[in-house]
Amino acid sequence: MNIIKKGYFLYGGCRRVEVVICRESIRFGSGDEEDPPEVQEDLPGTWWRLWYGGQAGRFFPSLAEAEAEAGRYGTVWERL
Repeated sequence: MNIIKKGYFLYGGCRRVEVVICRESIRFGSGDEEDPPEVQEDLPGTWWRLWYGGQAGRFFPSLAEAEAEAGRYGTVWERL
């Protein structure tokens, strides 16, 4: 896991939830035959993935988009 940024937000104002942004070299597809090909298949390239509380989240095509999504929860970034 190539960690780019690490921080946290407070869930409900009191429970600290870790937030991590990692750089990935592939966006994993769903594998579901009912999804369109662009969602179904793995897509190589540079992707940014959010992790919340140790759980894998969405992929983003840019770091700025991943940061913006994390910012919706009031994420406080730590120095690495």
